[in-house]
Amino acid sequence: MTWYKICETQSFAQQISQGFEFTLNQQNYHLFIIKQNQQYYAYQNQCPHTQAPLNWQPNVFLDSNEQYIQCSLHGALFMIETGQCVHGPCLDQFLTHLATKIQDNWIWIAL
Repeated sequence: MTWYKICETQSFAQQISQGFEFTLNQQNYHLFIIKQNQQYYAYQNQCPHTQAPLNWQPNVFLDSNEQYIQCSLHGALFMIETGQCVHGPCLDQFLTHLATKIQDNWIWIAL
């Protein structure tokens, strides 16, 4: 497991979720990070049902109440803390979680 510096924590001062796309070692990565209760949760940006991206618009990954991650294709709802689907066609399946750590005000992701 290798850790990669993704963004500064202060980039979440005005928003709750943020998507990222980049290439490492000729592999493309699509992921997002959500900040909730001073914790950061990172997942691959891919619904387990159709493999479609989850976001409705750039950096918009949550439902209108900001309680769940919501799939833009079929409206499936996922727990922010665990990535478990609690409503929709992929019930009880999970988003692919990515380990995070905070170091020197930067968010790092393990890939």
